[in-house]
Amino acid sequence: MKAAIVLAVSLALAGCASTKPIEVKTEPVKLNIAKPAQPRPVELDNVKWMVVNKENLNSFIEKQAKAQNSDNPVFIAITVNDYKKLSLNLSELKRYIAQQKSIIVYYEKAVSN
Repeated sequence: MKAAIVLAVSLALAGCASTKPIEVKTEPVKLNIAKPAQPRPVELDNVKWMVVNKENLNSFIEKQAKAQNSDNPVFIAITVNDYKKLSLNLSELKRYIAQQKSIIVYYEKAVSN
């Protein structure tokens, strides 16, 4: 019995000695990342801005009543300061979108090489 165990261990050790050494190679792997299609361009509708003051308020209300086919026309007003804020907000959105676009272009170039 001991002889069988000694024989098995010696065969196992002899088998390990006859194996080739393992070679480890590292190579960069090219990523295959699908590039999504660009979104369609933004299509904005024209907005008509009207300046209303004391002198043209009554004619403005009459025109809006005809345009809306109503005796009680509805319109939205904005102050000059709020218009400035709106303009600054749109500029801030434009800046943010441009920066996001440049980040996207950077990553597209990084994964395309």
